[in-house]
Amino acid sequence: MRFTGTIVEWNEERGFGFIEPAAGGSGDRKRTFFHIKAYRTLTAIPSVGRGETARASPPRHGLAKFGAFVFIGAVIVLVVVGRVPWYVPVWYVLISFVTAIAYAIDKGSAERRRWRTTESTLQWMALIGGWPGAWIAQQDLRHKTRKASFQSLFRGLVVINVAVLAWFAAVHLPPPFM
Repeated sequence: MRFTGTIVEWNEERGFGFIEPAAGGSGDRKRTFFHIKAYRTLTAIPSVGRGETARASPPRHGLAKFGAFVFIGAVIVLVVVGRVPWYVPVWYVLISFVTAIAYAIDKGSAERRRWRTTESTLQWMALIGGWPGAWIAQQDLRHKTRKASFQSLFRGLVVINVAVLAWFAAVHLPPPFM
């Protein structure tokens, strides 16, 4: 999404600020967060009062957190009704936590131009149940969200993971990835 407007707040040290859309705003859209990376072309350091064109998008981490919690809640319901063993939601929470940490480490390594966690490792962690943590980390850290090939594979692996869990729940077997 692109906004043309005036910078109303700028934090030079952290490289982000808020822009007020030129067309005005309504409700909570009067000010929109933007990062230095949102500029198509950077001709000067952003400053308060300058008219700028920046690409800004609303944060989606709320959807990721909501979706992850709904999924974990659904798995807990499966435990309560006796469809999966008690350790299945524990596994999802633990592997999600480990996966989120792996994303944070990879993001930090990318910023420092150091050794990175391979994409296949991140995807494998998602496949074995870490996808809720990966989804939250992607949105919170804004990491691996723009690479279409990564996102396509990630979404496919989420579908596979959920389908396998659903199948095992349907036939009352403990999932093999536990």
